[in-house]
Amino acid sequence: MTLSLEQATADYITRQAAAAGGNVSAWVERHFREQAVRESVASYVDWDAAHPGYAEAAAEEAEAAAREAGLA
Repeated sequence: MTLSLEQATADYITRQAAAAGGNVSAWVERHFREQAVRESVASYVDWDAAHPGYAEAAAEEAEAAAREAGLA
């Protein structure tokens, strides 16, 4: 992959990678992987807020199934 960056952006990434003790590729990969996780969590939080009671209902169903199967 090749990226075209403004020099200020390239310098920033290079400094961040050096401060983290790694190379630029590793820093960029980690940075965007962490960003993807943050976005995923935010999406789940939004979904959970739009579906109140879902987690509790799912837990109750799981407990009922475990009791029915003789596991609880």
